[in-house]
Amino acid sequence: MADINTVFTRELLKIVHRDVRNTFPEITNVVQAASVTGDRHCSFVEIDTPNRPRFYWEGRADSATHARAEAWQAFLRKYAPERETA
Repeated sequence: MADINTVFTRELLKIVHRDVRNTFPEITNVVQAASVTGDRHCSFVEIDTPNRPRFYWEGRADSATHARAEAWQAFLRKYAPERETA
């Protein structure tokens, strides 16, 4: 059984992925577009999308799922600031 944090970050990532796909239909695979490196103290995410320069996010995250959610939210804040993100 997954703990509450795992369940929460999975659901958060689903919502953020939906927002990314709705805002940027040219991003067809949001999972493959974001690669995560690092450890539990500091995560690095690189987002590679069509029509935009590579986007880099660095911060603290509890898991790769959490890091992806945070990075995609930062991506949306930068490239679609008029949209509310999760």
